[in-house]
Amino acid sequence: MAAMVAMREKIDSCWSIPAGAVSGETILFQAKILVRLKPDGSLAEKPTVREPQKGKAFRLYAESAIRAIEKCAPYTMLRPCPPDVCSEIVVTFAPNYMTPPQPQQ
Repeated sequence: MAAMVAMREKIDSCWSIPAGAVSGETILFQAKILVRLKPDGSLAEKPTVREPQKGKAFRLYAESAIRAIEKCAPYTMLRPCPPDVCSEIVVTFAPNYMTPPQPQQ
């Protein structure tokens, strides 16, 4: 879905990877962030981490991902956002993080 790719690109433009999450050229973590949107593309609630890992470095990594999602909202490219898409979207921040967000079924 082109709108999901556009959402990912917008989030990427707002995201700064924390220094402690990178070793050389390698990102050390993967964070899956659950996003719920209103039909107008604004956040319905604060994004949350799915499958959190232990440790300060991961927490900082996940918090930076959440900040990027919040900073870039609203996601008007999804408007009007159907409830089956916007009720739960998982955005993955990982070494191959360029994959688009996936609506949960």
